[in-house]
Amino acid sequence: VHTVSVTAGGVLRADLPAGDITTAMAFDVLSMGVGEDGTSGFPLVAVYLTGKELKAVMEVDASVTPIMPAAQLYMSGAEYWFNTRRMFFNRVYDATLTDVSFDADCGLRDTRSIDDAALYRVVTGMYSAQMLGTVKSKSMGLLSLVPKDENGNEITDFSSRVLKDKNGNEIKEWYALAAYLKTFGQSGVPAKYHDPDVCGTKRV
Repeated sequence: VHTVSVTAGGVLRADLPAGDITTAMAFDVLSMGVGEDGTSGFPLVAVYLTGKELKAVMEVDASVTPIMPAAQLYMSGAEYWFNTRRMFFNRVYDATLTDVSFDADCGLRDTRSIDDAALYRVVTGMYSAQMLGTVKSKSMGLLSLVPKDENGNEITDFSSRVLKDKNGNEIKEWYALAAYLKTFGQSGVPAKYHDPDVCGTKRV
């Protein structure tokens, strides 16, 4: 099952400064909330959306971000293009699934079309996951998202979708960031992350 990860701009609470990056700095970036375990930081959750609903998430970014910057969405595992001159909630004109890995030149190794009827796994933070269900009301019914489990059943309790490690501990958003940063080793964050437009843009 293809996985798409989503983060909303509104949950990013700090920048990563140049130089050495500590675990505390990673925590500061995603420090919002408290988990189901009572400890700081929202946990990651996994839900499923149809391809059509995944495109609706993209439409939220394309239409709402210009008037509400905190709603800006960042995705990994999918790429899309939109035109802000088109009608509200009808701005995305192309979208694909992508391999989350990049080569040295930032070229995507693999792209696939999105099947509107298929289920795709979406990993995001608890806060963002809970906001998915409000899309219908916020868009006045023009867009509709119903977070589901792997069998296509509607999710009513997001606490049942929290991701945990092998010891049963919640995997926090901030920890996922810290663990990812650690993979870069002593060489540090690659230069392509310094400029978000280096590897392309989704805006027209």
